Amino acid sequence: MILPGSRHKFAMRTAILLVLIVGTAVVPVLGASTDTGVTISADGDQSYYLGEKVVLRGQNSETDTVYLFLTGPDLQATGVNLESPDKAVVSGDPDSFTVVKTDPDNTWEYSYYTANLNLDAGTYTLYAVSKPTAKNRLDGSTAYGTTGIILKKPFITAEISPSNVIKGQPFSVTGIAEGVPNEVQIWITGDSYVYTTQTPVNSDASFTFDADSAMSGDLPAGQNYLIVQHPMADNQLDFIVSGDYVCNVKQGSNANVFKINGQGSLDGMDAADALIEAISSQETNDDTYTSDMYTIIPFQVTGEGDLTSPATGAPTLSADGDQSYYLGEKVVLRGQSSSADTVYLFLTGPNLQATGVNLESPDEAVASGDPDSFTVVKTDPDNTWEYSFYTANLNLDAGSYTLYAVSRPIAKDRFDDSTAYDSTSIILKKPFISAEISPTNVVKGQPFLVTGTAEGVPSEVLIWITGDSYVYTTQTPVNSDASFTFDADSAMSGDLPAGQNYLIVQHPMADNQFDFIVGGDYVRNVKQSNGRNVFKISGYGSLDGIDAADVLTDAVSSQETGGDSTSDTYTIIPFRVSVY
Repeated sequence: MILPGSRHKFAMRTAILLVLIVGTAVVPVLGASTDTGVTISADGDQSYYLGEKVVLRGQNSETDTVYLFLTGPDLQATGVNLESPDKAVVSGDPDSFTVVKTDPDNTWEYSYYTANLNLDAGTYTLYAVSKPTAKNRLDGSTAYGTTGIILKKPFITAEISPSNVIKGQPFSVTGIAEGVPNEVQIWITGDSYVYTTQTPVNSDASFTFDADSAMSGDLPAGQNYLIVQHPMADNQLDFIVSGDYVCNVKQGSNANVFKINGQGSLDGMDAADALIEAISSQETNDDTYTSDMYTIIPFQVTGEGDLTSPATGAPTLSADGDQSYYLGEKVVLRGQSSSADTVYLFLTGPNLQATGVNLESPDEAVASGDPDSFTVVKTDPDNTWEYSFYTANLNLDAGSYTLYAVSRPIAKDRFDDSTAYDSTSIILKKPFISAEISPTNVVKGQPFLVTGTAEGVPSEVLIWITGDSYVYTTQTPVNSDASFTFDADSAMSGDLPAGQNYLIVQHPMADNQFDFIVGGDYVRNVKQSNGRNVFKISGYGSLDGIDAADVLTDAVSSQETGGDSTSDTYTIIPFRVSVY
């Protein structure tokens, strides 16, 4: 659920200001280590939106190679590879580091593309080392330098599907433009090729650009660059094509930035760099949030063959609703399978293994021939199947994902003419509400915590816990930084039923009023006339456990789908209660 117009933009501006104020206080002032043979710095003000390019540069008088790694929130403490932050660096293993060659004048430079990496907003430290040495092995004999950067929550995200484009094969660009501008501007640059178009943004902040076979056939083979430009608060694109030039309309009709057509024009990486540097420079000097922003994604174009079409008799797959969900919501998947009594599900998307991952454990790649590596669903006697995909607290970024249903345990890289499968795409959006239980497995009689963030900073959130013959609800205040905490003491924990339980945290959204509350023995929808009863929660015939959770979340989702920014939203987390 996206807050409309000025209210949403104001909320997002406030969030950015908080990040900047807090971030400036915590970015470490870091220089070289005890040995000054290697230096590192980041161009600009060391504060960037996820999706922007960060240019790193420095000197190395020790060796002909610089080994880079990163530390920061939720990363391995010893450091991780910049391009694959899920992979820890290992002392003595050069391939685990991001490797940059030193130029003859002892300088080095590296362009760090931050789009579609498994990184949270926060403060990070970059290390440049003269030899492949992880942080825990750095000592006085190792030449290294460090610098701190802030990566901020993006206003614009995008993804290309498939990630490796094939000439003559259609592809899609999908993404999220926070603030819901009228449109975003898409640029694609390659060898002797520049393309630009404007694409409308939907009311849920999503956008889609479909490139047909003809356009794909015109793309140059090799390295290309996708840039998606967000107009920000004034809803006006600052950089557009005018004649043979890219011009800055904020600086007047004759403010040409660089030539894009004809003799002396820029293309490929040169055009991409000139454009994003112009956008970044203007954005850095603007505190009104009217200067444009961007995300950039390098991608390859090849001429190789594509996956074959699904085989006859394949299972079918669909996702309930409009295929656009907040992280934390439940996604109901369903379909049919006449050729097998089992369906094997997997997922592909941003920062996931290209061959596919398990829905419940997206850090685990699926492996052909290994059923246990897939999410397995049994087909019902009528050949239908259904699966509830709980998206809370999974290692997934906001973005576009593809779900696959296969009749046998086969990963994406092993698909051929004989593979019976179907696929569907969904968008997972940055949540307005997130929550976590600590510890994740609750023990009866032991205290536990529910913590989270409620964007927009409502006065309070509504917490529901449902289990076998058990329903609990309470309101919890939200702090000024959008965080909330609910402390469950030993007495409450002791009342929880053993086994499967469900936590639901309800966000009141823009009107700061809860739409669904307990009234007597019923959960009531107070937005509808006379507070219509939704389901019975106490006494004979009442619902509990998954039944209560499903009816509540379905009711919230149904009202939210109507497009009203005051309708509540939620996150749901299944958790288990054990008895020691």
